[in-house]
Amino acid sequence: MSAFGTSENLRVLAQTCAIVVAGVLATAVAAAEPELARYKTAEKLAKAHIAKFDTLDFDVFTNQKWDRLHESHAKDIVVHWPDGH
Repeated sequence: MSAFGTSENLRVLAQTCAIVVAGVLATAVAAAEPELARYKTAEKLAKAHIAKFDTLDFDVFTNQKWDRLHESHAKDIVVHWPDGH
């Protein structure tokens, strides 16, 4: 006989441990879901910002499409170039 008693006692102990572990894992997963959702939202927003920046930088600025400058600058924004103009 083992320290836990009969093989039936060992089986019940193993099942109990499995239930406890499953409960702990389920709680951890449930706790991580809101954080994962926030991460996915932030990742989607960052990708959209990078795509917009690429358009503004490579298309608007590089090609000097100043009529589209309002897409990145509000009317009350004053841009000063390094040379002062």
